[in-house]
Amino acid sequence: VLAIGDLAFIKAGTKDFVNSGYQHFRYNYKLSHILTWEAFVQAQYNRILLLDRRYLAGTGPRFKLIKQTNFRAYTAVLYMYEYQSQNHDSIESYNNRISSYLTLSLSSKKVEFTSTTFYQPNLANFDDFRIANDTAFEIIITGHFNFKVGFNILYDTRQPIGIPDLTYTLKNGLSYKF
Repeated sequence: VLAIGDLAFIKAGTKDFVNSGYQHFRYNYKLSHILTWEAFVQAQYNRILLLDRRYLAGTGPRFKLIKQTNFRAYTAVLYMYEYQSQNHDSIESYNNRISSYLTLSLSSKKVEFTSTTFYQPNLANFDDFRIANDTAFEIIITGHFNFKVGFNILYDTRQPIGIPDLTYTLKNGLSYKF
């Protein structure tokens, strides 16, 4: 089971510089030593990108490509249903997508590196797709506290007018692991 939440907000006067968030819940069921079945739901918004809300639900197989002591690689091809409201609710869409991804992770006693790249084409129109990458680099400070740098990049062919197709975010901070 995996649960992730991320909320970000920066405002000066009446102007939002950052106003986004998502909640993600994923359940994995191991079927064999290389095959796991995944199911997930997600809710997100990003006011700066005029994404009022996006709700996702999906399921499908994940395959273990490599699992060594310090290096792991997984890939998945999942079906995903998407509801999306953009541009102050003036644009609504309901889409069937593939959510395929490749995850690579490298770890040692003091450092963790993880990178996941997603490709999410619309099944009704393959010209409508997203390519995203989430990369994290963590330096372990103590048994629970880490310094973390995260980089996210998104290329979306169907952004609202005035929003660039390519967007990115760089974050850093401290994390606590239970």
